[in-house]
Amino acid sequence: MVGIHEKGSESTVARVSLVNYHGHVLLDTFVQPREKVTDYRTWVSGVRASDLEGAPVFDVVQKQVNELVEGRTLVGHAIENDLKVSSVHSSGNFS
Repeated sequence: MVGIHEKGSESTVARVSLVNYHGHVLLDTFVQPREKVTDYRTWVSGVRASDLEGAPVFDVVQKQVNELVEGRTLVGHAIENDLKVSSVHSSGNFS
């Protein structure tokens, strides 16, 4: 997650990584934020401005994730936060 809005006060996705039960990478991609990034939080996220240049847009990555997790069990830390999608910007949910 990177920060958007004043002083990075809100978070938005900047990278999506999915692995299977065996730890094999299914998807690992940066995501082009819809809004201007005001805090890359590089010290935590590892994300730099150059990582997001040419990255796929949210809707494309959302579709990839939906296809990969459909009919499967999704496990993660605080995953309810990771799956939140703003209704203003969303064309759907990660479900």
